[in-house]
Amino acid sequence: TGDERSAFILSAPAPGPCCAGGLCGFYGIPESRGSAGEVVSNHDELMKKFFAQPDALAYGNTIGNVREEGVPEKLREYKLFWGNRFSSSLLMTKLDAYAIGQLLVLYERGG
Repeated sequence: TGDERSAFILSAPAPGPCCAGGLCGFYGIPESRGSAGEVVSNHDELMKKFFAQPDALAYGNTIGNVREEGVPEKLREYKLFWGNRFSSSLLMTKLDAYAIGQLLVLYERGG
């Protein structure tokens, strides 16, 4: 749903490029309000990305990883990036007014 997708945005409190001196935040909601009975729901795919993005920022992607993934030689340079970038992940039980208020307090107090 729209409210679930909006919770998976990447937010940076300071203007400018992501993670250039600012904190990257990832927000996730474990329960889906989407369609039941799907083999792999869209929400499951979003949750996989929710957990993968902070790992990617922390560990980066090396030429060895890119080779193992089978990326063509001409595209490998575009798949490389440095790690050691900090981020925070917040897993909320649901996205409601109370949870949004908690996020606002967190940012107002400098988290």
